[in-house]
Amino acid sequence: MSLQESTSLPVRTSKQSVTHPFAPLSAQEIQAASSLIYNQWPENTDLQFKVITLNEPAKAEMVPYLEAEFQGQRLPSIDRRVMVAYYIRKTVSICL
Repeated sequence: MSLQESTSLPVRTSKQSVTHPFAPLSAQEIQAASSLIYNQWPENTDLQFKVITLNEPAKAEMVPYLEAEFQGQRLPSIDRRVMVAYYIRKTVSICL
């Protein structure tokens, strides 16, 4: 049996300053998303957030990103999007 060093994964020499498209949302991103929703309603509206989570990029966007990351090239910019589910407290929701 012989041991060989794998060269299939890239070696990072410096920490990236850009957030990876699959990284969990930061506290600042969650705060920004909830603030955007709050600002769409009158000031005293009682909102209940059920979910604030990352809306992952499409595969077509990620393939070039992952290839560039693997090859140590400049990474393309991918917008981070958030999925938010909320409701207004003390209201009745109707699902059809």
